[in-house]
Amino acid sequence: MKNKQTYTFKIIKLNNDTLQLNPLTAETKLMFNSYDKINCDTITLLKVKAKNNIVPSNVTFLSSMCFGSCPSLIIEIDSSRNVKFYGHAYTKLEGGFKGIIGFNDYSFILKKIRNIQLDSVKENYSSGWTDDQTCGIVIDYNDKSVHSRVYGFDKEPIELRILFHKLIEIYKSIDLEKDSIDLSKFKHYEMYSTIVPPPPPHFDQKNRFIPPNVIDTLK
Repeated sequence: MKNKQTYTFKIIKLNNDTLQLNPLTAETKLMFNSYDKINCDTITLLKVKAKNNIVPSNVTFLSSMCFGSCPSLIIEIDSSRNVKFYGHAYTKLEGGFKGIIGFNDYSFILKKIRNIQLDSVKENYSSGWTDDQTCGIVIDYNDKSVHSRVYGFDKEPIELRILFHKLIEIYKSIDLEKDSIDLSKFKHYEMYSTIVPPPPPHFDQKNRFIPPNVIDTLK
C-alpha cells in the first residue's frame, strides 16, 4: 500500500476507564499538532459511557454536499426499526427507499445515542473553515426533540460525531427497496433546506482568502 504511515505509542496506563499513551516518534506527535493546548507527551483517552437510557420514537439524520464528493442524504429510523431513505447526491442509492434496519445495527445506533449528553447538545456547531459538509440530526423521545446541526466536524461532542459517522453509512447495510417517497414524507423534511453546502470561498485580487464575516461587510 502506497503512502502507508505507522504511528507508535507506548501504553502508560490501561484499565476499564482509561487508556494513556506516550507518542514515541515525531510523526506520531504531529497527529495532534492541530489541537490547541494538548500535551503531546502524554495522550489520555477516556472510555465513553452511557449518559441516558432513552428509546427514541424517531431519529432523522441529514447530510449535505460539500466542494468535493460528500454524500447528501436523509435517513429516518423509527422505534419499530422502519427506515426511510432518500439519496440526493454522491450516494450508492439515489432517490427514495424503504426498509427495516437489522436488530444489531439498530442496537448499535441506540447505544451511540445513549452515550450523548442530550440536554447539553447545542443547535449549531461550526468549524473555522469553509469547504466542508453540514450534517444535522433530530432525535425525538418522550415528547421532546433534540435538534443539532454540525458543520465541519470540529466543535461538536465526540459522542455526536461518532453517531454521525455511523448514520451516514448505515443505509449501505440495510436491505432497502425502491419507493416513490419524496422529502415531504419524512417527519423532519423541513430541516433539509437548512442542511446546505457552505458558500464558496472568496479571494481578493492577490489570491488571498477572504473570511465569510469580512465578505458580509463588503456587500
